[in-house]
Amino acid sequence: TRLNRYHQFVQDSRKAGLLINGTYLVGTPGETKETMRKTLDLAKSLNTDLAQFYPVMVYPGTELYDLYKAQGFIITDNYRDWVTEDGLHNCVVNLPGVSGKEMVEFCDTCRREFYLRPKYVFYKAIQGILNPREGLRTVKAAKIFAKPLLLGTRLDRS
Repeated sequence: TRLNRYHQFVQDSRKAGLLINGTYLVGTPGETKETMRKTLDLAKSLNTDLAQFYPVMVYPGTELYDLYKAQGFIITDNYRDWVTEDGLHNCVVNLPGVSGKEMVEFCDTCRREFYLRPKYVFYKAIQGILNPREGLRTVKAAKIFAKPLLLGTRLDRS
């Protein structure tokens, strides 16, 4: 299955000494709260070195924009609404059963659930011991992201 291939890819990449960055997108056609949760479960099971979670951003001129526009899922044509006043991304798509706001909040939840797992923290600690350069990078990242993760505030400032 496709999920087995993802797991095999991560396993093979680790054997080759590669670090793996997983990027996960919610809000694609057919997305539901259940499929969003499955995306987070997959991310946790893959246990990549890094994980990024984003709501879909539909840009004019793309097939997805045209599809969502035709279906009435795009809630504004004002491009200023596509980012917050702080410059953070904002989802301007409401799907049946999942609003753009819920997708943004879910991505924030995903980051907390992924990075604050004991399994992940232990993995990164061992990795830092075995690879001091990666350990230093992890410590630098933790200094930036620990407070937002623990407090549940937005992480993805540009």
